[in-house]
Amino acid sequence: MKNLQLDAHKRQWYAYYSEKRIVHQWFQVKLLENLAVQRILEIGPAYGVPTALIANAGYDVTTLDFMKRDLLGASSHIIADLWKATPEVYSNQDCILCCEVLEHFPFEKSCDLLSKFYKSKVPYLILSVPYNAPQLNFNLYINAHTIKKNTAFKFRNSFRSFKKGDPVDGQLGHQWEIGFKNYPLKKLKNAVKDAGWDIIKCDFTAATRSVFIVAQNKSAI
Repeated sequence: MKNLQLDAHKRQWYAYYSEKRIVHQWFQVKLLENLAVQRILEIGPAYGVPTALIANAGYDVTTLDFMKRDLLGASSHIIADLWKATPEVYSNQDCILCCEVLEHFPFEKSCDLLSKFYKSKVPYLILSVPYNAPQLNFNLYINAHTIKKNTAFKFRNSFRSFKKGDPVDGQLGHQWEIGFKNYPLKKLKNAVKDAGWDIIKCDFTAATRSVFIVAQNKSAI
């Protein structure tokens, strides 16, 4: 087979979207299924797989990031600093999709963002962050030609302090993750509620070990 030289974008795309991560992207779309929403604001779209999936499912998607993005499926893009953006930036949307973003900021700053999202009067919020509390995931696939097995077991993290990650591509590395010492899931749920949101669903993806929260802004419905 000819050894193809991939350009920088293709190398980054393949490095980011592993087989296990694709399920995480699909799950973002799945959580929209039972919500009365049409206009989606996607914060931190990365390389655009959720953007394309959400648009393909029939939603109108606006992306928001600190840098220029030109992603398949996005009807428009907002270049904005989350800390400087006013709640009005998020207005005229039905749902804010903020997945794998909050953990890049100090936890207290993430709480400020949750409050800002709430003040925007957007009816729904879907967020996800890494989840590393005790858990076990086991997958087994067998046919006449192959056997594939994958096992993941997390246990000790709840006794360990989280080590902050180094900056990558102009943004902070992970500053915290749920499941580590001093970061139980209850802390995240309380932060969402304290910002004014009503939690209507909490779910998990096993392969990427993330927790998803779907919240409702009853003052806007």
